[in-house]
Amino acid sequence: MSRYTFFIAVAAIVLNCMALSLAQGGTYRQFDYPGAMNTDALSINQARDIVGVYFDVEGSEHGFLLEGDVFTPLDYGSEFANTVARGINDLGQVVGYAMGSGFIYNIATSSFTPFEYPGVLNAQPTDINNTGSLVGLFQSGKDYVGFQCFGSECKQITPDGMSATMAGVTDAGAAFGMLDQPFRRAHGQYRRFKIPGEPSAEVFGVNFAGTALVGSLPDEGSRAFLYKPGSLTILEYPGSPNTQAYGVTSDGRTVVGAFVDADNIHSHGFI
Repeated sequence: MSRYTFFIAVAAIVLNCMALSLAQGGTYRQFDYPGAMNTDALSINQARDIVGVYFDVEGSEHGFLLEGDVFTPLDYGSEFANTVARGINDLGQVVGYAMGSGFIYNIATSSFTPFEYPGVLNAQPTDINNTGSLVGLFQSGKDYVGFQCFGSECKQITPDGMSATMAGVTDAGAAFGMLDQPFRRAHGQYRRFKIPGEPSAEVFGVNFAGTALVGSLPDEGSRAFLYKPGSLTILEYPGSPNTQAYGVTSDGRTVVGAFVDADNIHSHGFI
């Protein structure tokens, strides 16, 4: 289930030293794309629209949009293109990729627009904020290189000259990603950080307000987490041996991700 990892105001989260409270409670709801073998929810906006990827019986990937209880398949180019819908903003813009080609999908017009990183053939956008700033990655040799684009201006994200995966971007333009530990890039400066009390935590998503992070705790039986200043919520879908959190709303109250069932084979989306 970590296959999409290749994929505070944030400084308050990064530098916060106040005592943590371990939050409990909340409810989970499972959902599955009809007929799918596996369903992973990867991003959610404030309207609770969800995007992600499902696998059909032949193992092919397809993107999806879930609005309320209505699923819309998102296949870029063709149904055989292995599409992943990776990020969604509050304006109804979806980013993702298929066969190495990036796209932006507009919910209002039901239309795809190609995304191109100058001089790169396989750019894969993974998140888009409400100002249209994108983050993502592209392959260079055996490595993946992170990037951030503001309009037509794109910059590589290579902290310490290393390959990085991109987790998300806030409305203020702060980009988050993963090296051997989470990092934040803002105003051209990089800062590594750790989730207080969880030194092995992997960050997979950040909300647009920059006040909440979600991800995985690999040293704790593959449980997920939601972190806000002073509060760490452990996310563990009931009965599942592996839960991952990928997206969180701007208000920090709703998380989406995926979990595997007891057979540890099939994955399901959750909110």
